Amino acid sequence: MRIFEYISKRILIAILLISMLLVSTLIGYENFLQQRATVVRQQQENLMTIAKSVSRSLDAYINDKVNGMSVLSQNPLIADVSEPYEEVIQAFYKEYEEELENVALFDRQGKLRYGYPTNTESQSLKQDMLRAVLQSKQARVTKEYLSSPNQFSVDILQPIIRNDRVQGILVATINLNKLYNSVIYPIRPGKMGYAMVKNKEGFIIMHPVEKQVGLEALKDRKEKFPEYNWNELE
Repeated sequence: MRIFEYISKRILIAILLISMLLVSTLIGYENFLQQRATVVRQQQENLMTIAKSVSRSLDAYINDKVNGMSVLSQNPLIADVSEPYEEVIQAFYKEYEEELENVALFDRQGKLRYGYPTNTESQSLKQDMLRAVLQSKQARVTKEYLSSPNQFSVDILQPIIRNDRVQGILVATINLNKLYNSVIYPIRPGKMGYAMVKNKEGFIIMHPVEKQVGLEALKDRKEKFPEYNWNELE
């Protein structure tokens, strides 16, 4: 009888210990899940902060260039399109050459008068953009476009107004690869992370590796680099 009681107590103690161990394990696992969720949330918030910082930097950059073009358009040598404006345009380009691809002056018919450092006589403004600027008399920023392999650009069109009439249009072409290196690349999530920029169609328009520029963010990259694991990005 005593042996049976002894064994029963042992079994009861073992059951209690196992139960306590299970409860402790469950509590520990629940704490792990909560801790992991907290870390994930903090990382998501950190990435969102970085994304907003990139967005604000792009806005500030474009606004700065629009304002610079506005000031340039009011230069007396520019406002009178017949004056010798070449040196003024060259000076403006050289001030921002780390980001700009080209600065050009067009007449109100959209014909190129002068471009620096590229001066292609056959270059002309697209008629829809020309009409938009002539009608609004306001600066416009174009949608990004593929200007060469693995490079996107955007144009800032600034009307030259004299006597409330558009006399000509200044166009600054921004190289988005140059813009990325000077404005966005320094904004890095951690030591190994990087920021990239996609357009609304999902194509990469800015990336630290230029060969990635122009690829569809997921589909094209999966086809081009099948050896990589894309689960996280998906």
